Amino acid sequence: MATTGAFLDDVGRQQFWTEAQVKKDGVTGPALTPLTALTNAKNWHFHPLGFLAQMRECLTTDVHLSEEAFEQEILTSWNTGLKLIEKRLKQLDPWKDATAVLPSAPTPVPVVVREYATTHDIHNIQHTTFWENFIYWFGVDPNTITAPETLHGTLAPAPAGHHVYLYMKGMKTYFRHISMQRVIKGALGFEAGAWVHPACYPAQPLRPAQAGFQMEYVNIGCQYGLFFRLFRKTDPVDQNRMEVQLHEVAHLQNTAHAKDQIIALPAATSDPRKFNGRTAYGSEAARVLAEFSANRALANAENIAFFIESAKDEPELVA
Repeated sequence: MATTGAFLDDVGRQQFWTEAQVKKDGVTGPALTPLTALTNAKNWHFHPLGFLAQMRECLTTDVHLSEEAFEQEILTSWNTGLKLIEKRLKQLDPWKDATAVLPSAPTPVPVVVREYATTHDIHNIQHTTFWENFIYWFGVDPNTITAPETLHGTLAPAPAGHHVYLYMKGMKTYFRHISMQRVIKGALGFEAGAWVHPACYPAQPLRPAQAGFQMEYVNIGCQYGLFFRLFRKTDPVDQNRMEVQLHEVAHLQNTAHAKDQIIALPAATSDPRKFNGRTAYGSEAARVLAEFSANRALANAENIAFFIESAKDEPELVA
């Protein structure tokens, strides 16, 4: 009650609506009898626009940022994510045709250690080449024939690079067709989360319908909690608000239709960090999934998002 009182007191000082004079449109009593005269001084209310703006601010979890600053940061992350997707798409162009001659591997072929499988530890190691990052986040190189286990079911065998090329193509198309999705900054406590509704909204036609791209509705709730920070190019690849956006877009039917995969380690595997049976959320769990199950990692929303974000550590493409 004290908190509510302080909130009302604060709004009252800022947004009292002195022009409010309810006449016959007011009602009173259980029978809702219409008022016939002006209300007395005890009947007052706040200016509705100011009241709503103040309430939205009070529902946020970071008092240092305004609603406007939050939305601007989300838009910036959205645009950065699209640029990284476009970079990945250019790199994956040699794999766009599943039946084409596979590109030659770099010399020497990067060695990406299966750390948890051998030392029972895991680090989020920064890599600086496309080939290394592909192996690190998916467990195989782009030439390996794979059959990712998506929400569509198991995909037909094809080079891993081809599967990921199609994901990036779909994600770019999605970003291109959307107007900024509704961003919800609400009272979710200190946990950050996002969710996707993987289906068309039945009452609305596809826009643009001629593209043949099935639009879907995404709700993203981003909080300024401990684990989902602002994206910075200098930070290691880890969960942040841009990564949350990329993760959710990877769930959509026309992108990767990725799952939130469960880690299933082989019997008798040493598992001191207890990854077995956990959902592969976070960079460490995503890497463990890649070490033990490439077909799941290739269709895990978290791995796809981290692979996209890891492009920030690679040299820019030559135009």
